[in-house]
Amino acid sequence: MLTNLKIDDLIPQKHPFVLVDQLLTCDEAIIESSFLVPDIHPLVHNGKLCEGGLVENIAQTSAAGNGYEAQRKGVQPAKGFIAGIKNLIIIGLPKSGSRIFTKVYHQDRVMGYNLIKGEVFEGEKLLASCEMKVYCPD
Repeated sequence: MLTNLKIDDLIPQKHPFVLVDQLLTCDEAIIESSFLVPDIHPLVHNGKLCEGGLVENIAQTSAAGNGYEAQRKGVQPAKGFIAGIKNLIIIGLPKSGSRIFTKVYHQDRVMGYNLIKGEVFEGEKLLASCEMKVYCPD
């Protein structure tokens, strides 16, 4: 786990919309994060993180990795946004109080777009996956 990192310094989202609380791994190939699903959150409904929350968690994991790399280089992290999602699969929704783990795989970077694949797990159980295009200017 990467220590002494404040997620608020790595991602543009702020409370109460933060969906990542720990950056675990970050290199050129993969970014891994975790998040303890709270009882009260704008994207927790009926005691479960909603589908949009899982998608946003993948995007925020990618943003945390970009923020970490920017910090290492001593520059301000670029703010990006989701430009496209495909092959979205939602298998299950995590209950509040559970910890989810997210893996984001870098696939390519084209004209300011990061092309990624994201997977969200609760323990060993895959909850969601998708491919995402994130616009993130240099």
